[in-house]
Amino acid sequence: MNAEKIEQAKSLSNEIRMYRRKRDDVHREIRAYRARRDEYNNIVANLISKIGALKVKRNTVNKNVRLLKQSRDNHTEVLRQAKGTRNRGMVTGVAKEQNKLHDKVKQTALRAQKIQGQIIENGQEVDTNRKLANEYHQKIMKLKEKADAHHLRAVGKIQEFNVLKVEMGLEFIDFRTIDQDLMEAEEE
Repeated sequence: MNAEKIEQAKSLSNEIRMYRRKRDDVHREIRAYRARRDEYNNIVANLISKIGALKVKRNTVNKNVRLLKQSRDNHTEVLRQAKGTRNRGMVTGVAKEQNKLHDKVKQTALRAQKIQGQIIENGQEVDTNRKLANEYHQKIMKLKEKADAHHLRAVGKIQEFNVLKVEMGLEFIDFRTIDQDLMEAEEE
């Protein structure tokens, strides 16, 4: 066997292992980033679900506000009519009822505003978590390019190794076990 070719085969074998190790290391790093990205995406999904439930609640409260306003406006009209008749007892009773409805409208509207505040707050959290997930995704994409480059280098070295095997007529040499194969060949 040509010693130079054997050394070249050993060198190629070492390079193949090195590029594969680098690729595998980058893949481990990608898995870590992917786990973090997925955590942020899960948070986003949960917040979006929560926002949906809050919107339903807010819409229900707003519907109640509209109904209360209608009722209050009806009482306001009755109050105007009662004032026209100058019936103090009726004016006082309708005015009290109208004030109660007005207070209920204010309280219910405040509840709707509070819910809207929660929606906005959760929306900001969605934006923050989406941004973080996107940053991790961008890191993953860059690392994937790096891993692909290591993989392509390894494949190129494997092809060189295979050409060398054919040239030397050593089909039994495998770059994964070259040291062992060469020792066995020398013993024969």
